[in-house]
Amino acid sequence: MKEVDKSLDILVSTHRENIQHWKATEGENMKLVDTWKNHIQQRQLFSSLDVSETQLNDLYPEAKENLSLKLENKISEFQTKLNNIVDTIEKQKNDVLDICEKFDRLAERLDNEAMMEDKLDQVSTAYMPEFVFLVSKLYIHHYNSMKAYLASQGKTGSFDIVPSLEKIFKDYYFM
Repeated sequence: MKEVDKSLDILVSTHRENIQHWKATEGENMKLVDTWKNHIQQRQLFSSLDVSETQLNDLYPEAKENLSLKLENKISEFQTKLNNIVDTIEKQKNDVLDICEKFDRLAERLDNEAMMEDKLDQVSTAYMPEFVFLVSKLYIHHYNSMKAYLASQGKTGSFDIVPSLEKIFKDYYFM
């Protein structure tokens, strides 16, 4: 039983650290997402702009091409930073899945009586496999959601993960 509790404590501690990380970076991350999306919208508008009959085109015939290239470079710069954020959630996901797998292996060996013990600060151990499963699904979901968000250029998925990371703790009395 002690090994199961220790494994659960490691998962809870890791999850708390992850929440702290995402809370600390949330404002910066969301600003980056908004800036990236804004530049993508600018690219769409700018690509449909016809400058062929303007004085600007007469004076600087490569202006639109040069500005388009600068815009693409900025979008790529933001995309790289967002990919680094996805790399962070991927590492966290892998770490959490490893801990969850260890918990599952240990919990399988417990008898029913040990599983029904009540804890002072949380629900009984019998509900912990459900909690562990939901935590693992949560990290997989957020990783996939962030990847989808980048692939769809902001049309599907999300980078906003703090509320759901906190909610699972509240649901299982860890907060």
